[in-house]
Amino acid sequence: MKKLDCGLDHCFLCRHAMPEWKKLTVDHKTSFLVKKGKPLFTMGQDVDGIYFLYSGVVKIHAPWTDGREMILRFARGGEMAGHRGLSGNFKYPVSATAVEDSMVCYIDNEF
Repeated sequence: MKKLDCGLDHCFLCRHAMPEWKKLTVDHKTSFLVKKGKPLFTMGQDVDGIYFLYSGVVKIHAPWTDGREMILRFARGGEMAGHRGLSGNFKYPVSATAVEDSMVCYIDNEF
């Protein structure tokens, strides 16, 4: 994954954060590019943070019958992914895979 910077005005977290939190966000976020076809996270993986999409499309999916998958939704720029894993047992209940090259901001749980 190639590390990039998304700025502070584009992702969900930065747009909705109080101004005094934006500086802390810069210090704690990691921005990177996820190439098409690569996983962002996988079902059953420990949740260690949350993802905010700056650009691109990520498919949120889970296994279904006969080896097929069920697509639950597509997350696009300005949306988040991985937040549902924060409830319950702190394991991702679904997987997320880039449908196209996607710029992502990541904030770990400690922040």
